[in-house]
Amino acid sequence: MSSIVPDDVDEMIADFQVNGVMYYVGPHDKHMRYEEVLTKTGMCRAHFEEVGLGADFLKRFIH
Repeated sequence: MSSIVPDDVDEMIADFQVNGVMYYVGPHDKHMRYEEVLTKTGMCRAHFEEVGLGADFLKRFIH
């Protein structure tokens, strides 16, 4: 199978777009958690703050 990333490239950036909600279900169809645009941006904001980039760093990725 061929790759879209050339063999001489050590790293790449991937951009994902998720429409709607990601709903996580555990054993016996038990609700575990969900993620949507507001929970995802909250996770990113907290991560950027934790690693020293500041919560506002997220703004550069939201169009």
